[in-house]
Amino acid sequence: MAIRYEMKYEHLEEIFDVVVSNYNGTPHGALFYNSPLEALEQKLSKEMGPRFNGKTVSQ
Repeated sequence: MAIRYEMKYEHLEEIFDVVVSNYNGTPHGALFYNSPLEALEQKLSKEMGPRFNGKTVSQ
């Protein structure tokens, strides 16, 4: 397809970036209608506090 339309690697890279960004910003039913970015943010805020020797340290 890229050869047929004479696309350069940089153009494909830009298209890929847009597609991935749109996917990551779109809510999904499998994630309880959160986007993958929102799901990651929730997971990090719940489970990823400061750590010392592999154990979570309460602030």
